[in-house]
Amino acid sequence: MVTGGWSAQPPAIHEPPVTSHQPPVTMDGIVSRHVNRRLSRPLAAGLARTPVTPNGATWFTLAFSLGMGALVAVGQHVAGGIGIQLASIIDGVDGDLARLTGKTSRFGAALDAIADRYADAAILGGMTVYAARFEDWPNAAVVGALALAGSLTVSYSRARAEAEGVWPIAGVGGRSLI
Repeated sequence: MVTGGWSAQPPAIHEPPVTSHQPPVTMDGIVSRHVNRRLSRPLAAGLARTPVTPNGATWFTLAFSLGMGALVAVGQHVAGGIGIQLASIIDGVDGDLARLTGKTSRFGAALDAIADRYADAAILGGMTVYAARFEDWPNAAVVGALALAGSLTVSYSRARAEAEGVWPIAGVGGRSLI
């Protein structure tokens, strides 16, 4: 699923001190940290010299993700899967671009978070539609709804914890692997 947000990090007072015995806390999963960020940062650096804005990158990522959800819905799983991974990579571009160009904003962070949830819904919806139509799976709608609820609950829980000053909350793999 598409993940992340591009606001500047919350104030340092909310972060636990990092010691030599403790790795830095990150919300990025393994794939994000070792693959996606290595690709999104150079893309953002290239875009920093163009008129593309961080919000424009967010809208592009959302449109691309909606298309990938549609591909999955009609059974184009390989193309959809590759596209979903590409969407995960380009999802980091907006935040990297905002930081590089000094255009971080609360609005941009909110736009990115909301767009990410719509992207998640499109991808899960595509999987659900495919399972219901082409696999004749009677429980597809229930499982799809539960998957979407779980995805939204994770995002809501993180936002709520942030609002309460309990930042950052990270599990073993971050928000997700990608």
